[in-house]
Amino acid sequence: MNPFITTSILALSCFFMPLIEATIYNIGCADVVDFKAKLAVAGPGDVIQLSACTYNMGTDYDLETDINESKFGVDEGFLIRGGSADPVDTVVKAAMNYADVNVIFEDLTLTAEDFTDGYMSVIEEDSDKAFLVRNCIIKSNPNRTTGVDIMSMRGGFIKSTIQGMHAATLEQTVGVEMEGDVVMLDSVVQGFQTGIFKQNYGEPENYRIFDDNDFTGNNVECCSNIENIYDPVTGICTVTCTEFCPLLNSNSPNTPTGNNVQIWGLINLMSEDNTVLPLKVKFPKVTKTGETAAYKVPAAFPVKPDPTYLIGTTPQYYQFYSTAELKRNKRAKVFFRKTFIDNNFVDTSKIVARFHIGNSWRLAPLPLSVKVQSNGRAFYVVKLPKKKFLKGVTISFFETL
Repeated sequence: MNPFITTSILALSCFFMPLIEATIYNIGCADVVDFKAKLAVAGPGDVIQLSACTYNMGTDYDLETDINESKFGVDEGFLIRGGSADPVDTVVKAAMNYADVNVIFEDLTLTAEDFTDGYMSVIEEDSDKAFLVRNCIIKSNPNRTTGVDIMSMRGGFIKSTIQGMHAATLEQTVGVEMEGDVVMLDSVVQGFQTGIFKQNYGEPENYRIFDDNDFTGNNVECCSNIENIYDPVTGICTVTCTEFCPLLNSNSPNTPTGNNVQIWGLINLMSEDNTVLPLKVKFPKVTKTGETAAYKVPAAFPVKPDPTYLIGTTPQYYQFYSTAELKRNKRAKVFFRKTFIDNNFVDTSKIVARFHIGNSWRLAPLPLSVKVQSNGRAFYVVKLPKKKFLKGVTISFFETL
């Protein structure tokens, strides 16, 4: 081929496939004005990075008020992050109600404990989007019976605490009321009369909640029917749980013990429409049963390990969290559909995979190979470092120069 034509084709490809860089907005300590301003300008893939301090957003403030939802497509979203790994250090005095956008909260406390409005849950959502709370503390509105109310929206809680802040006289408080799809891993719900209230609880596909969570700090762990019971003697109506749901026994974790455990069909936690992630996870040996979850991060965060790396048309950041225990001397593998990854880059021969856990990237790119199945489907095979647990692990794809 004529080298000029080759160069022109590549140039056109770059023109029609812009390689996107996320904007990270660093908010000064307690700077509420700037925080609200950045909520208004944040777009797909952006990160609002808070400082380790308290943000008093105002009386009964709802984050949705300033978010420009029109900027975001169906699976697009952004992150709001605390200033340290301890969620106690960063406090946002606000709620999020009916935000029509995908949002991830990380490493912070979101609290409505000072609210006076009795109609706002600290999180209340009903849209075709998703939210995820990771390593956070969620404190309820003391004047609202429900701490978190999830209707049609997908909700996820990973390594987080939902804390009831109600007065003892408030009738029948509920930690998480669920109608939409909910995933909860290594989390705590406490301080409520009922921890989980799941209507129509006979639909186990709507939730992934197992015994790695703790609901013992409530009068009732899980209820599927709450009624007003009238006592003719006293003339008093009492709100009572009349049907207890078998919270820990209605479904099975997706990662059983055994050798060569393979997990297909993982739902993207950041997609409300049940989008299946284009990947498969293979554990050589699982020694303790658990639940494995994953999601495509809507932002290029953590910041790329090499400034010369190109991000892609959409960030190819995949985060994994599993409560299963693995054989430490074995290396897990993740198989990614090659076409799904390739479609985000210009020169697919320069794609590399990197591994992030905790606060740092692994120094060298991960071993990356291609496997073609008998049906012709090709997969990038990523070998992970030897780990006993796969918690908070991010695999990202970049294009090198």
